[in-house]
Formats: sequence, structure tokens, C-alpha cells
Amino acid sequence: MQINHSILNNKYIYLDWNVIKYMKEPRPDKKNIDEEFKRIVFQLKRRYKFPYSMAHIKDRANNYKKEYYDKVKEDFAFAETVNETLCLGIDGDASLVIVQESMLKCFDEYVAEPEKACLINNEYLTCSFRVDMTRMDISHPMFDFFNARGGIYSAKNMELFLIDMYTSIFKDINKYKKLREYVVKIDLDKDFNQVYSLSEKMKLDRLIYHIFPFLDSFQDDTETLMKKWPEIAKRWFSLNNGNLRRDLLLIQGYSLLDMHPLFNEKLKKNKNTLDNIIRDGNNCFYASNAQYFVSEDEDTREKTKFLYGAYDIKTKVVSEKEFLNYFEF
Repeated sequence: MQINHSILNNKYIYLDWNVIKYMKEPRPDKKNIDEEFKRIVFQLKRRYKFPYSMAHIKDRANNYKKEYYDKVKEDFAFAETVNETLCLGIDGDASLVIVQESMLKCFDEYVAEPEKACLINNEYLTCSFRVDMTRMDISHPMFDFFNARGGIYSAKNMELFLIDMYTSIFKDINKYKKLREYVVKIDLDKDFNQVYSLSEKMKLDRLIYHIFPFLDSFQDDTETLMKKWPEIAKRWFSLNNGNLRRDLLLIQGYSLLDMHPLFNEKLKKNKNTLDNIIRDGNNCFYASNAQYFVSEDEDTREKTKFLYGAYDIKTKVVSEKEFLNYFEF
């Protein structure tokens, strides 16, 4: 990407991709708001930047087919009248900076080589033992998998399970829903009631230490949970990460928050899949240094406001209508 030091740290307003889409093609039932919002945005370009991010590229690449390419070019041509090819990048310490790059170039590179699976490779995959299936809840996300393999937990079986899960869970709302529903029902006294060796027991105790604050918060109200959240996330993510950077805490933290009963999004086929939720987490991070983050998705706003409150991030999270209340021209 081209580095222009005069724009690296400019003030910016971050628009969710759905907002850019509605600026280009106003909704019939909210045409006046969408058109007025577009007018105000172009007025504000004298004072603020409106950069895009890789989250926008990933949003547009969702369910992409080659026959849609001309439509993609058309969408980006409009979007670049707003962002002027300014893109949010991440420097070495996870700080956000503004750089310059064509959206189409970013898109072409992304669809040519999409993200690869990043499977956990740690001590919890190396042990091997037989699971007592009579003690395993049939609603457990791994019940059918283990039952078909005689209850054998091994590194090879876990690798197969994770590969299968990774290739399907982001799009298959039923698999993600089953996982999310099971997390809420976890009973630490019963669900880990297996026969373990001493080394396995030590690993299990360490795992429970990291996940317990999250599981123990399921009865909290929003205000209580917000106060606890930084420590919950720190404990959860430090299991596999030594450096808890802001991008991890916001992107992965957004997905973790969706597992909490207070913030479960309603799952819909081809809409609120796990893949969509992760992309929303990317938007939460890229907007975290903005003056405003504008989204027409109420769930996105709610979770983003929560995370920003937990980490004392000052970005105002608003709908188009709320944004218009801040500016008059």
C-alpha cells in the first residue's frame, strides 16, 4: 500500500458496508434518511476522512461469484467517491493508520487467496484417552463425532474434527447454534466428569481457570458484565495468546461476546452466520479509532457499544438517523 504520511493519523468516520450500500441505493422505506445521510457525508469530507477497511472487502466478497465482478466494480467505484481510496491499515503494534490503495486491487488479491484455516495447535491436542460416552451429554457438539469413533480422543481425531468444523461452522447456522447453546449449559462439575491421568487433569485445570470467568458471568446484567469483561477476555484469550493486542480483544472478543446469553444474535441462513459475526468484529476493531462508527445493524451497534464501554474507547456508535442529529448543514 502507498504510504502518505500526511494522512496516516487523520480524523476519520467509519461507515459499515451496509451504510455505503444504502448511500448508493437508498432503501424505499428509508429513502429520505439515506439520501440526507449521503448529502451530509459529502459535506463532511472537508473535515473528516471516510476510509474503508479489509472488513469492507470481506463483506463484499461474501458469497461472491465471478459473474458478479462487474457489479463489484460498480459498488467500489461509488465507494471510492466516499473514501477516495483511503484504507485503514494496521501497523506493527496493532495501531490503526490510514494508507492509500485501490479497493478493487485489495478485492482481487483477497478472492485470489482467501484466508486459510488457522487451527489451534497446542497441548490440548496432544493427549489421547477414551471418552466415557455414558457420561457425555448427547447435546455436546462432539457427541456424534466421538460416538462414531468409539469415544477415542486423540490428536488425529481432534485434527479431523477441527478441520470439519472450520469448513462448515462459519456458514452452517445449525452447527454454530448447537455450539452456542451448549456453551450456555456447560456444567463444570458434570461435563468434565471423565477419568483423566494426572497430566491430563493438570491441563484440564488450566483450561477451566481460563474459561471459568466467562462461564460464571452468564447470570450477570449488562452493566456488571461490562465491568468484568476486560478480565474475562484477558483470562480467556491468554490461554493461547501471549500478546493481547487490541485487534484480538475486539475482533475475537466480539465473537466471544456473541456466545454470551445477553448478546446472542438471532441466526439466519446466509445472514447472521458465524462468518458474518466475525466480519462485524473486524468492523468493531477498524472503527475503534474513529470519531463515529455508523451502522444500520442494531445488534452490531449494541455489541460494539458494549466493547467500547468495557475498554473506554471513545468512538460514538450510531445509526444513520442518530448520526444526522450531530450535524446540520
